[in-house]
Formats: sequence, structure tokens, C-alpha cells
Amino acid sequence: MIDSGFETKSLRMELLLLVTFQAPASDVDRIMEAVVAIAPLTMGKYDSNAYQSAHGIERYRPLEGAAAGAETE
Repeated sequence: MIDSGFETKSLRMELLLLVTFQAPASDVDRIMEAVVAIAPLTMGKYDSNAYQSAHGIERYRPLEGAAAGAETE
């Protein structure tokens, strides 16, 4: 793995990080504003670079002993 960038006349490689998270669609703009206030997500002459996938449905079936269901005190 390349742990630092390098540059030649024909090629420039930069180390990038991929961060993923799941959030309700109504929170995405607020989260992006907070993220770019800390790290502008710049690539070349663009900032606020992000990929947002379509809405999804989370599905699961709790097995015996799983902590699922109504929370109790």
C-alpha cells in the first residue's frame, strides 16, 4: 500500500480515505455541512466531494440472545 503521495510529469497519486456512514436522508445535509467545516473534501478544483446512495431498507431477523426489540430500563 502506498502510504504517501508521489508525482511525475504524467501521473500524480494521492492518498485518499473512504469514510462511510448511514443516516436518515433528512440528516445528510446537516452532516455534510459539519464534515466539510472540518475537512473540505477537496479533489482537484472541487470541494464537498461525496457520494450519496439511494434510500434503503435495513432488514434483519434477531436470533436467540440478540439485543433487539423494545428497550427497557
